[in-house]
Amino acid sequence: MLTLPVKTRRKKQPYLSIRSRLSRRNIPRQAVVFYAELRDHMASRGIEDWGPAFMRYLVIGQDGELDMEFGYFTSRPHSGGGPVRSDFMPAGTFVTTQWTGPYDKLTDVNAMLSGWVAGNGSNWHMRPTDAGIAYGCRMEIFHLSIRHVADPAQYRTEIAILLEPPGARAA
Repeated sequence: MLTLPVKTRRKKQPYLSIRSRLSRRNIPRQAVVFYAELRDHMASRGIEDWGPAFMRYLVIGQDGELDMEFGYFTSRPHSGGGPVRSDFMPAGTFVTTQWTGPYDKLTDVNAMLSGWVAGNGSNWHMRPTDAGIAYGCRMEIFHLSIRHVADPAQYRTEIAILLEPPGARAA
């Protein structure tokens, strides 16, 4: 099940993450490793105030390579260490939608969301780079995942993508 997209204002949100460059086919395997490493990092520091897991796409390369973060939101900033880094999701206007179902349909959900944004006269906050398209903030947030339910039909994923600030194209 897919919800209709909505524009939502979000406040700056702290998180902890591990950044990686990888291909799309390696995401499932690396997600298991990185999320476990993050939970170990937080447990060793007594951090209990963490929210849903997410993946943040920083750069999507023309060759299919992804520069991305695997992370958890926290209620306040915490220090990183080793491969774990501390950062903030930026404040701004996002377009979001919720998908309930297996992860293998998320590519279709993202395509639908891109079409909706284009059809509504908005633009993503992004820019071309030598490495590919860099996004201001493009996330998949896992509200119900394999850690919560066994049935993939019950997974609930929020797609949240930052819109270009007003007047940015005119500058």
